[in-house]
Amino acid sequence: MRLIFVFLLCATELTHAAPVTWFIRGVTFHDGGTASGSFVFDSKAIEPYSSVNVITTEGSLLPGQVYTTVYRNSTSTWVEFLQPSFYVNGIELVFTAPLTTSLDRVDIRAGFGAGSFESNCAHIACQPSIHKTRIVMSGYVTTVVPLPAAIWLFGTAVGGLFLAAVRICVAPVSTATLSGKHPERDSSLA
Repeated sequence: MRLIFVFLLCATELTHAAPVTWFIRGVTFHDGGTASGSFVFDSKAIEPYSSVNVITTEGSLLPGQVYTTVYRNSTSTWVEFLQPSFYVNGIELVFTAPLTTSLDRVDIRAGFGAGSFESNCAHIACQPSIHKTRIVMSGYVTTVVPLPAAIWLFGTAVGGLFLAAVRICVAPVSTATLSGKHPERDSSLA
């Protein structure tokens, strides 16, 4: 049992040396919008971010957007996702720890002045009159995909059925059966 635990612990550490898929969870903006999605981070790659699919929903300040591109100067402690055309809209997330750590969850710095926000003006030529920004108020990124409750319930039911089947198959054997005498055929056992 200890060997299995040590193996799993080592395997967890090794997985963070390879590309890791991070999932954006619980991100809310101060205008009521939300953000979700995923991206891959590989600290060994020249371009560490890839496979970006980040979606924000509409709030009182900004409409929802889809982001699939990364600002090339992003690091392991902050990232800016952009729209692929014209780089007008952007969402910047600042992490409380580098994504290179062996943590399965890293919080996003949230609140006014923390640096995490979405804006409709991600390049320098924007007019101040149309510039709108909404602040990230909560959220985190995780490498773990939460399983829906239905899967846990199904797994519990299958496990219960398995245990019941094992119990039936390994029913106690009577001493008469072990002695080679059968109760129905041998009248001396009756």
